[in-house]
Amino acid sequence: MFGVAPLAALVFNILVIREIRTLTTRGPASVHGPGSGPVAGQNQASTSTLLYVSFYLICTWLPATLVYSLEREFPMQHPNHYTYYTVRKICEEVTISNSACYFFIYYVTGKALQRQCQAVAVSRRFLSVQEQEQQ
Repeated sequence: MFGVAPLAALVFNILVIREIRTLTTRGPASVHGPGSGPVAGQNQASTSTLLYVSFYLICTWLPATLVYSLEREFPMQHPNHYTYYTVRKICEEVTISNSACYFFIYYVTGKALQRQCQAVAVSRRFLSVQEQEQQ
């Protein structure tokens, strides 16, 4: 059952991508016609971000799924149990990185997030310079 989650995420994301394309080429979001204008650019950026996030999710969940499914093959008495346990812990750490690395994926693929982060950095730098001048 645990192995169904990565594959279900892939299937749902493919369906969402298809729906985004349908809406932006033929639906109410199609302001400038099919495949052109700012809506098409946003569509492409959203689609690539969604693909990166979903494939990263699958790549981080799949090893944990495989290791979890092998747990019964390596009981405590098995000579390779400690090797299995080490691999399991490494896979768990990679799986945990899934949530932590989403920010970096969104930052690399999203121009709006890049602009907001730069604006925050500039405003903080400006505020710290003002505080130093006041002291």
